[in-house]
Amino acid sequence: MEAIFVGTLNGIFKISRAANASWQVESKNLAGMEVNVLAGHPKRREIVYAGIRGGGLFRTDDMGKSWRRLGEKVLSDKIRALALDPSQPETVYVGTEPPALWRSGDGGNNWEEIVGVGRLANERQWTYPVPVIQPHIRSIAIDPGNSRKLCLAAQVGGVLLSEDSGESWNDVRYPIDLDVHSVTFDPADGAILYAATGGGENYPDPTPPPKGRPLYCSRDGGKSWKSISDKFQRTYSVPVRVHPVHSQTLFIGVAEEPPPLWLNRSTKANGALMRSSDGGATWQQLAGGFPSPFESMVECIEFDPEAPDHVFVATGGEGARYIKLDKGEIFHSSDCGDNWQKLPLVFPIIYALALQ
Repeated sequence: MEAIFVGTLNGIFKISRAANASWQVESKNLAGMEVNVLAGHPKRREIVYAGIRGGGLFRTDDMGKSWRRLGEKVLSDKIRALALDPSQPETVYVGTEPPALWRSGDGGNNWEEIVGVGRLANERQWTYPVPVIQPHIRSIAIDPGNSRKLCLAAQVGGVLLSEDSGESWNDVRYPIDLDVHSVTFDPADGAILYAATGGGENYPDPTPPPKGRPLYCSRDGGKSWKSISDKFQRTYSVPVRVHPVHSQTLFIGVAEEPPPLWLNRSTKANGALMRSSDGGATWQQLAGGFPSPFESMVECIEFDPEAPDHVFVATGGEGARYIKLDKGEIFHSSDCGDNWQKLPLVFPIIYALALQ
């Protein structure tokens, strides 16, 4: 890893380690823009994509020295999700608000809409509980072993699945909470997927399952789902990630309840980072190095592609605005989560990381 790109409420920061191992900010770009999502090219570290909420899609080809806008007047200005095909990284997927999925086969120069997603959103009449925000695609996952298999997190619309590169879609609306924040494939087995949710009341069935289940797993390619978070003390989650080498190791960032309820509580989000070493059967809260109480919550989790036991997590996200936080922080573990250290840098509220 040469550098970390940090997407924040106020632009993109590029940070790196100096010769004396201290962390430093190398540059800041796209000032004033809310950088919602980042995606780094897996084979060319100089290429990074940035999705802006209200500003469109950008790409750098020189490790962040300059950025150019892509898809202007084609894509929505509100970019909410990004993913690069791991086997063909010039294939880029973008999820937007209002809900639509777009694909480029040439690194972002030309785009086509995958119309089935928007059509399904209209048929199901997706909604969002906050009037100023429209329904949207929150997360995009691509099966590392079969890039024709796609999985989307819809807010608020459940999980969407395609096995033919988006030509056809099926949605799963039960028994998971429809407020899905992130989805990911097991890198060793494309039949296994995980979905992190708001764990709340967004169930379409008249006899919904119990509340407070923020994490679900499917072991049949997304056809059926089961909660693997019944014993969690915290009921709201955003990121779930699978270790890229040891796929039984999972990480999830959780908070006590949805963000609107944080403001009137002394512990605010009361966030935590959880880890499982057995595919979600049992969980451990990781406390070493995190503040207590943890007023914010973990918004993103990333692994060093060259040393995957080095894990980085960042705090912030949309929830931080409810409690009027004005900063985001990054924590680093060099032993797969046993111990953590806070980087001695302060950022605006953080939404995304890309390790290049």
